[in-house]
Amino acid sequence: MDNRLAIIVPYRDRRKQLDIFIPHMDSFLKDKGIDYQIIVAEQRDDRPFNRGKLCNVVFNTVKDDFDYFCFHDVNLLPLTDDSDYSYPKKPTHLASIVDDEYIPYEEFIGGVFLINKEHFEQINGFCDEYWGWGYEDNDLLERMRTKDIPLDSFVDISSTSKNERYSFNQVYLYNNYVKKNLNKITFEKNTCIEVEPIDTIDDLTNKSFSFSIWVNPNQEDYEQFIFTRPPIGFGITYTPNNNFKFTLWGGNTAYVIEDYRIPNEWYHLSMTYDKDTEEFNVYINGSFIDTKKVSTLEDFSGEWFYIGANSEKKNCFTGDVSETTFWNVSLSQDDVRVLYIEQVENLIYNPILWYKCNRGYGNFILDETSYDNNGVFRNVSKDPSQHIAKQRENWHPEPQKRLDNSKEISWHTEHFPFGSTERLALIGNKAKMVGSKFITHEKEEIILGHPIKIPNKRYGVYKSLGDDIGMSYKESILENLQSFDPDILLNSDIFFEEVRLGTRTTYLLDMDTIGLNNDDFKISSRKEYETNHEWLEIIT
Repeated sequence: MDNRLAIIVPYRDRRKQLDIFIPHMDSFLKDKGIDYQIIVAEQRDDRPFNRGKLCNVVFNTVKDDFDYFCFHDVNLLPLTDDSDYSYPKKPTHLASIVDDEYIPYEEFIGGVFLINKEHFEQINGFCDEYWGWGYEDNDLLERMRTKDIPLDSFVDISSTSKNERYSFNQVYLYNNYVKKNLNKITFEKNTCIEVEPIDTIDDLTNKSFSFSIWVNPNQEDYEQFIFTRPPIGFGITYTPNNNFKFTLWGGNTAYVIEDYRIPNEWYHLSMTYDKDTEEFNVYINGSFIDTKKVSTLEDFSGEWFYIGANSEKKNCFTGDVSETTFWNVSLSQDDVRVLYIEQVENLIYNPILWYKCNRGYGNFILDETSYDNNGVFRNVSKDPSQHIAKQRENWHPEPQKRLDNSKEISWHTEHFPFGSTERLALIGNKAKMVGSKFITHEKEEIILGHPIKIPNKRYGVYKSLGDDIGMSYKESILENLQSFDPDILLNSDIFFEEVRLGTRTTYLLDMDTIGLNNDDFKISSRKEYETNHEWLEIIT
């Protein structure tokens, strides 16, 4: 016997859209060989809309008559045969393309979603604690993951989903993990790199530019400077509440973009500015974070660049730093992803400063480009000449006899990230440097990516029935995720703090007690609608 489908439509105050939706669905499914019924679930009270609860109520009411279910927004109309409503062996998302735009984010399962009866019962349906817009679908996905419902396995190459809180649209799917070898320098609270503003980089921050750096931050109780150009804090910091903070100054205004990331993990940070479009963009691990419009840039000409501290040797970064690059072009997101997953050499552009962090000499880190923008490590002063004097003070005070009776003075460089086998030898009355000048620095192999499971996609193509809000379907969803609406903020807190931050044991208990077994509702009316369908009026 054919499997029977219930299309459940959570509804309130969308009559114009409903009058278009019902006949369109009947026409679309007419020759598809699918035994279906549309059931409108109308919320008939003044409480905030509760989509999950409406779906649960209808499921419990009609489940004996159907084999699988589609939770369907009233404003989405299927257009192509890729919108396949046939029985799903595993949870399946249909509305992958809406108004010619791909879904808002990879974990998105809203709009049109298919699930069979057994799987929906296994996860105890929707959590019905989400009042107002959003997050009931995200919670549903967490339930499927926790209960080991069959899902498709991918790698979130950005590792964004590893964080307890994250922006959904930053997840970047990949088919496999990526191994990357990094040369690293460990920064203490008294260490930084100074870069002199010679001609090739002095006016860099007055036009289109890009910066990128690999960091592995420790957690501190102060704001750590990763990269800056004084005097007013242009650059990147890591805050005590685990936010990377990117700052660009323009017209006496600080434009700030922040994003949460847990400490003691490797991250690839990029900030770009396009002078033509006036766009300041930020990326972490190849994922776009945010953008701001900056029309006028602050002039920092003549100011040194600092990596790992501010110019006063305060708020020093602690942790590891690796490959650092400066560019005199605004890199695109595709370019930034090449830097993250592949190598600098794979870009069509050439950097104007490039520290691989594997070549140095004493207190110098060497630039791989032809511009020789070499950096200087400092512990006390920003005067490079004092670094050399300090380094010479560390020479061994006692000459050591050599077999040829010449006297050798050893040079201790343990206070600097780059050691040297080069040493000063006194041969007769002349001092000569002998030995090898460079040594290879410490390496670390890291694995890019975090495992992630998402429902199967059938890549259906849909049209949205607009709400006259001046935004596309995708834009409206992303806009709502950033909203300060009290209901949305509360839903966000429930999802991230009680679901993702809670222990699995705690969440499993909640899952088993909150969902289909909640009988706190009333069906005030159940009637036939449009000959073959049903309409339920529900008081939540």
